[in-house]
Amino acid sequence: MVVESAEYRAYPRRWYILAIYSIFASLQACIFNTWGPIAQSAKLAFCWSDAVVAWTGNVMLLVGIIAVPISYSILNFSGLRTTVVWSGSGVLAAGALIRCISMDGSIQQWTSLLCGALNGWSSIMIECTLTVMSVKWFPAGERTTATGMVIATQMAGLIPPALLFPRIVQEPTANQTNCTENIELAEEIRTEVSYILYAEAALACVVFFAMVLHFPDAPPSPPSPSATAQRFNIKEGLSNIFTSPKNILTGFAFSCITVPMMWITVANQNLHPLGLTQKDTGYIGTIIIASAVTMNIFNSRLSDKFSGHLKTTICCFLTVSLAAALWLALLCFEIAPFSKPAVYIAAIVCMVSLRCIIALFYELLMEVHYPTPESLASLTWGQLGRVFSTIFLGMFSLESAGVLHGFNWMNYCLVIFIALPLLSLLLVRVEYNRSDHDRTEALVHCP
Repeated sequence: MVVESAEYRAYPRRWYILAIYSIFASLQACIFNTWGPIAQSAKLAFCWSDAVVAWTGNVMLLVGIIAVPISYSILNFSGLRTTVVWSGSGVLAAGALIRCISMDGSIQQWTSLLCGALNGWSSIMIECTLTVMSVKWFPAGERTTATGMVIATQMAGLIPPALLFPRIVQEPTANQTNCTENIELAEEIRTEVSYILYAEAALACVVFFAMVLHFPDAPPSPPSPSATAQRFNIKEGLSNIFTSPKNILTGFAFSCITVPMMWITVANQNLHPLGLTQKDTGYIGTIIIASAVTMNIFNSRLSDKFSGHLKTTICCFLTVSLAAALWLALLCFEIAPFSKPAVYIAAIVCMVSLRCIIALFYELLMEVHYPTPESLASLTWGQLGRVFSTIFLGMFSLESAGVLHGFNWMNYCLVIFIALPLLSLLLVRVEYNRSDHDRTEALVHCP
């Protein structure tokens, strides 16, 4: 229920703030995913190797890890507007513009790596401010919905590169991989790629200028008591995070889900030995993202309408995801009867059940850790998640070096890192500290 009083008020323009912030997050995801879907075309057009294509994305993860402590300081000292507009959207626009300097292969390599680094910085500004934006602008009965809409829109930003970019840029055939022998085709592809880069840069600049014109740090009056309630300082916040078993288990669960979330980016390696093509994994990925976008918004709104059931909802979806992950593992190990539709169903159910609860997980983390600052809790456990993801992706190097054989180890990781958060949450007795504070204050201020 949205409670308004002379002291607390929800402004209609909060939906504009949510919309422009969501578009910014979506563009960040779209720019991040530029090269993956057109990797073969980029390798021919710019004379790149697989390593260069991979590093245009990997540099984002590396810079993200470095940017975490800096982002918290920027938010604390400069506020929400500066962090989102200048350190977030402005940096994203700068990175997108840099890629437009030249379509020469060697120059494009370095400008794309720099763009990836700036994109990584921008992504941390989103992670740092997401829950802060929702608590500053939205009342208690709309916070999860706001968080869910941003996450859903950001995920939707991965769809245009997967579906549209391969249709704009032609793909070389198997006998057209030598960039020095197919100069005319390479030139055509560079021109086609330039259309994508120019469009992304233009959109990023439009969003940046729109945010410069209007993106206040906070509304004139707060939407709820918790929006302006005193938070712990950084020392007290870290102490609360790492000394409470309840907080540790909840944060650990939040961090663990980043590993199975990364599976979608390397699904082809896991499913190719089963006879699935890149087209198959592309369809699976698109269905997963499209379904998760819809269900994220639905689950978030439902959670706001029927508050106090975050843990139960998350655990139910994790159970479904775990069952599907076990089924997928049995298919990959050739224990369960194999069929392509079975792989499609197992992979889609597993990933959608996981991705549709991201917003709920964010809100649960904030509820349990309150009054620890929202940005500190999400950045701390998000950082652990990035470490887990780095280790997971690093294991592919062990496979290349011959230490690991095949990709069945991916299924073990998938099952383990879905089971761990489920078990962790089952051990936690959840207290909705932030919502309880809002309800208590609302009763106090009732006439």
